[in-house]
Amino acid sequence: MAVDSEPGNSTSHGAGVVRHETILLVRDAVLAGDLAKAAAAVAEMDSAFWGENPKLLFAVTRLKFLHLVRNGNTMQALALARSELSPLAVLCPALLPALKGTVVAITSPPPPQDIDNDQHALAAQLQSALAARFGLAEPPLVLLLQTLLKAHTEWFKLQHCEDPFAQALSIVRLKDCPPLSPDSEGVSTSDAG
Repeated sequence: MAVDSEPGNSTSHGAGVVRHETILLVRDAVLAGDLAKAAAAVAEMDSAFWGENPKLLFAVTRLKFLHLVRNGNTMQALALARSELSPLAVLCPALLPALKGTVVAITSPPPPQDIDNDQHALAAQLQSALAARFGLAEPPLVLLLQTLLKAHTEWFKLQHCEDPFAQALSIVRLKDCPPLSPDSEGVSTSDAG
């Protein structure tokens, strides 16, 4: 997607729209489980992105691995771990514990719901990282929802009680998503990448 995006150029608005559409395509591909399509779209949009974000690339490859394990393709999963996950862990040593935890999935695969939750979290992380990289502002509604979720969470912490809405409204899934703007405080409860 070679689109000129200089601020003074008349095509910058068109480039923003194309990039936003591509980011949504990446998000939808991850949610659909088409991780190869998502990775290729990111590489086409910005060839340096994966090199600068090895943790996100690891998360994408990890999901590929988990899908292979879930489908009973253990040998392909091991080959993927050797050829793609291990080199990423060597490049970024902070990923070694995640690599070990991922490979353990061969002996005890995670439930499908956990993999689905990981897909949703990864889709949100990729969308956030790509939007921040290209300077695309988050919609005001997203920022409002983040603020409301944070206030909701803090309220139940202050009350010293469990959130009765967490499961029914899938608030747990929302909490697993990273903050969408790099300078906002985190509503994330896990570090998936």
